[in-house]
Amino acid sequence: MKIKFALGAIMLFMLGTGCSVYMAAKQPDKKDVSVFNTGTPRPYVIAECGQPEYTTQNEDGSKTDIFVFVQGYSSGAKAGRAFVHGAADFFTLGLWEVIGTPIEAVADGTEVKVQVDYDVNDRVKHIQALEGEEQLASVDSNKGQIVSQSSDTQPVNLSEMTGGTKEASFLTAKMDSTEPWTGTWNVEGSRMIGGIWGMKQSGRIVKSTGSSYYEFEGEVSGNKLEGKIKGDYGLTRNFDINISSDGLTFEGKSGTHHLKGKRKLENMAVITPVKLNIFAPWTGTWEVESSGPYGAGVWDLEQQGKIVTSTKYSSFDEFNGNVNGNQLKGKIIRSSMIYPFAIKISQDGLSFEGTLVGHANKTEWLKGKRKK
Repeated sequence: MKIKFALGAIMLFMLGTGCSVYMAAKQPDKKDVSVFNTGTPRPYVIAECGQPEYTTQNEDGSKTDIFVFVQGYSSGAKAGRAFVHGAADFFTLGLWEVIGTPIEAVADGTEVKVQVDYDVNDRVKHIQALEGEEQLASVDSNKGQIVSQSSDTQPVNLSEMTGGTKEASFLTAKMDSTEPWTGTWNVEGSRMIGGIWGMKQSGRIVKSTGSSYYEFEGEVSGNKLEGKIKGDYGLTRNFDINISSDGLTFEGKSGTHHLKGKRKLENMAVITPVKLNIFAPWTGTWEVESSGPYGAGVWDLEQQGKIVTSTKYSSFDEFNGNVNGNQLKGKIIRSSMIYPFAIKISQDGLSFEGTLVGHANKTEWLKGKRKK
């Protein structure tokens, strides 16, 4: 009778107890990784793991998917952990939360990234673990190969995914160089505000989108974004983060938590690497075509703030312009003659288009492409 009473008391206490019980119960579920075994139909894999982050159609008609998910815990394991926390809270009058909450904040599952190659009949042929390989040790189609990762190259075998194209070595994200915060980000560093941040930048203001796990708003100053985010349990926190010059990562803090964000790739466009500074997108060497003789040639430019000038490697005597958003207006000087121009850079920073006023006020079109 006393045991039943004690168990009942513990259960009642759990209903009104602190964060650790709730966090244990809400930990991610355990995925059935046996769907990655050889021969499993692709729809079964998607049903278990959700939609893939990226999909590539190979030349032979087969597909390659990349899945990203958190491998969590079974319902029994989560219930057991919640009960242990509840019991500890009961016997310590809630003091256990000082220990229990940090434990659950850390033990929140393992992120798994896996590349799945299918045959032409959409059945699993083999997989390649990119992260969390220990969670896939039992899968019979596992190659057992781990791809090294860096900030410059995404963790996929591009030679295989592009039909053996040797030049393919970089996956680019859809990114507007004039609104670098716009996009979807994977954020690590805090259990309370980590996960998916969907951002939309309009001028200096950045707000969360519908794809974001949390509501937030911030203001941009240079490469810095400062604002407030409404995290788990409705708590509002300040954050202060800095975007990298290539626009693909950010780092910063929220309170005592160190935050790291990585831009999610929105497409599978493959290009040769180009060094691009999103805060000086006009800097670089451009191959320019024109409908007339005055704008064509090599434009080797340097951007400092809103001012853009040419270097000695350009095809003309002098160049200067002023940046306004994604537009650059200025003049080219050839043989002491001045030719005004107005051009706009593309969202990915790899091309521009515009016009130039040539001899006798004749307008010629301009098309520039960043040299590789």
